[in-house]
Amino acid sequence: MDEIDDDIPSPFVTTMKRTSQDDDIYRIGVAIADITGPAAEVNMMGYAHFGQDTSGIHFRLFARTFIVEDLHSNRVIYCNCDLGMIDQAVKTQVATTLSKKYDGLYHNDNILVTGTHTHSGPGGYLQYLLYTIVSQGFTKKTFDAIVDGIVRSVDRAHCNLKPGRIYFKHDLLLDASIIEVHQLMQTTVCKKEAGILMTQTRISFS
Repeated sequence: MDEIDDDIPSPFVTTMKRTSQDDDIYRIGVAIADITGPAAEVNMMGYAHFGQDTSGIHFRLFARTFIVEDLHSNRVIYCNCDLGMIDQAVKTQVATTLSKKYDGLYHNDNILVTGTHTHSGPGGYLQYLLYTIVSQGFTKKTFDAIVDGIVRSVDRAHCNLKPGRIYFKHDLLLDASIIEVHQLMQTTVCKKEAGILMTQTRISFS
């Protein structure tokens, strides 16, 4: 993995230096697949508001998969989904399906699935009771669309592996964010500037 120090203007403060080593080359696969599911009459995830149901599609939802293999043939899957969150049921079903399909190459320990935390996606696909209640029940069509889409994105990334490098950088982001603290039982809002340590990652194919 290479650390880079590009000429980045304020508000970024950068301390990383560029390195280049032969063992920094990986096999990387990148792919995307649709996970949208039912278009209407599904409670939306995030606000726990009864009656906040979908009535059509504004933007489709996607799973974006990155597969990385090192020189020792160790692989890891990172899949980021346009969803409020991911739970154990989704991860378990994805891992079970992929393990059977690829004869144990992918399994529970080398698969990471995350959500973008959007509040504009569907609910009803999480296994936990509280989320099921506020999502007006479990929606199997949504669950199946998410799992199938994640698996499909992994399939595509698996077939798209090629040599590449991964660059990363740690930066302190200044003067670009505000934390709002709402005082309990008060109408005033305290605004405070925050410096946030960010990590940026870039993939470059050879």
